[in-house]
Amino acid sequence: MQNGCTIRKAEYEDIPAIMTFIDQYWKKDHILAKSRRFFEYQHYYNKEVSFIIAETPETKEMEGILGYILYSEGEKRDLFGAIWKVRTNDYPMLGMKMQLYAVRNLNARTFSAVALNPTTLDMHRRWGAVLGKLKQYYILAEKDEYKIAKIKNKQKVDYNKEAEQFELNDLVKEEDVKAVCEWEKENGKLPLKSYDFIKHRYFNHPVYHYKKYAIHNNGTTAGIFIAREIECNNRKVLRIVDFLGDVNAIAHIGKDLRSLLDQGGYEYIDFYLFGIDDKVLSDAGFIERKENDENIIPNYFEPFLQENIDIDFYTSSKENVVLFKGDGDQDRPNTIKE
Repeated sequence: MQNGCTIRKAEYEDIPAIMTFIDQYWKKDHILAKSRRFFEYQHYYNKEVSFIIAETPETKEMEGILGYILYSEGEKRDLFGAIWKVRTNDYPMLGMKMQLYAVRNLNARTFSAVALNPTTLDMHRRWGAVLGKLKQYYILAEKDEYKIAKIKNKQKVDYNKEAEQFELNDLVKEEDVKAVCEWEKENGKLPLKSYDFIKHRYFNHPVYHYKKYAIHNNGTTAGIFIAREIECNNRKVLRIVDFLGDVNAIAHIGKDLRSLLDQGGYEYIDFYLFGIDDKVLSDAGFIERKENDENIIPNYFEPFLQENIDIDFYTSSKENVVLFKGDGDQDRPNTIKE
């Protein structure tokens, strides 16, 4: 029992109550409240319901929930927070107590989250977490008119034209994914995403179709982009949501990224991230979207909102952390056809 509430790991039988809690106290008609199928896709894996719940011991009434996504198995597991909600203010620090319960009882090596509630930032800072904002980078197509982005300042951008042995290929094989997952494990990249997680998250998604592009260097797979094409206002954009492998390889594929932009007919390619050196991105031809930038590179498409959006994050790890927009449940549909 913690602070008047019992905190425990959720069981399969708790799923209906969690869905109801989300609908009543998080957001009415949220996809995790309406779709049992999507709930189980995202939060029921290998017979584990990835939620921590807090309930009153007498009535068993649910007071709070913490949803997480499990990236890797083993002695030390990397967890990424998703929904985190406390129903009332009757139990001080209950949200943090649920998170500490998860870290201590689930063998968590790291615990991270993106898209934070601003009111929780000080709490995470006191806990000793690393806080920041994901940076947004983009490559802009040359067009007379933009219907998704809003461009007031077209910057002339070049890319690194050396290292021709690097090439981008959209034929991604199972052995490519296994190779970059093994590279990340050997090089201590955090959070560590297992091959099984990647297959489940990006190859077997029930709603979204993700494009995969491998960076090959003399026949070796150096990295893999995970991206999603979005259509809006009779135009298209390509959004990179994750990257697996050696991030330094990105610096050498500016030419291929430009070809991908032109051949796909995209207004732009964008990339939210933390933990990659600015020069790697600039060598690939990316521009950083700055705070108060006069150019607008939208983030919200369900529904569409033509505004720049900053994404806060925190992580318990002090080193080797690389984060992306696809982490947690940020790249998640708002609706689903059952």
